[in-house]
Amino acid sequence: MLHHGLDKIGSVLNTTMEDPQQRQHLLMALLLFIAGSVEVLLRAERLRSKGWRFVWPAALTTIGVLFLVYTQHARSRDVGVIVHR
Repeated sequence: MLHHGLDKIGSVLNTTMEDPQQRQHLLMALLLFIAGSVEVLLRAERLRSKGWRFVWPAALTTIGVLFLVYTQHARSRDVGVIVHR
């Protein structure tokens, strides 16, 4: 998102939100960031509740489901040709 420069971050974010595939990538990155942050806080003993231990598995499960319903740019006919080769 930053490779176009900080002054273009708004337009890059708007473009990203219009594209379903890029939205899924952004959501996956956000889930991994949150789960990783919680894991660091757990290991640093900043979070003590046992419920926080479910964040990492929940994030990975959600990402797995997102891959099952993954939005592709290619048309279904094109994907069928690729699969049958």
